[in-house]
Amino acid sequence: MMANKLITVQLVLTIILASQGIFYLMGAAQAYQKLSLHAFSEQRLVLDNVIAIRLKLLYGIALLLGLAVLIGLRKTPLSSMFIGVSAATLFLLADVIIALVINIPINKAFANLAISDIGRGARLQASWLQAVLFRGILSTLALITLLISWANR
Repeated sequence: MMANKLITVQLVLTIILASQGIFYLMGAAQAYQKLSLHAFSEQRLVLDNVIAIRLKLLYGIALLLGLAVLIGLRKTPLSSMFIGVSAATLFLLADVIIALVINIPINKAFANLAISDIGRGARLQASWLQAVLFRGILSTLALITLLISWANR
C-alpha cells in the first residue's frame, strides 16, 4: 500500500518534470534559437534565479522516491513495476547528470560572458539548447515508462 502511494507521488513529480522537457520539445527550444544572444542570456539568468531551487528539490525528491519504491519492490525485481521504476529513475538520473555537466556550467558561462564575445555565446546557446532537448527526451521517457508500468501493475 505504501509503495502505491510512493509510486503515485513519483508519477506526479515525473509529470511535472517531464512537462518542462515537453515544453522545450514542442517548440520552446526553437523559439529560444530565434532570440538574440542578449535576450537568451537574460531570460536564462532570470528563469534560473526563479526555478533552479525548485527543480533541484523536485528532482531530488523524485530520485529519492524512485530509490524508496525500488527498495519496497526489491522482492519482485522482474515485475513490470520494478523494471519501469528502475528505468524511469535512471532516465531522471541521466537528466540530472546532463544538467549538472552541461546546462548549469553553460548558465554560469552566460552569466560571465562578455557582450563582445558573440561567437562563444552562440556556441553556448546551441549547446544549451541541444542538451535541454535531450533532457526533455529523457524526462519524457521517464514519464512514459512510469505510465506503462503503472498501467501494467
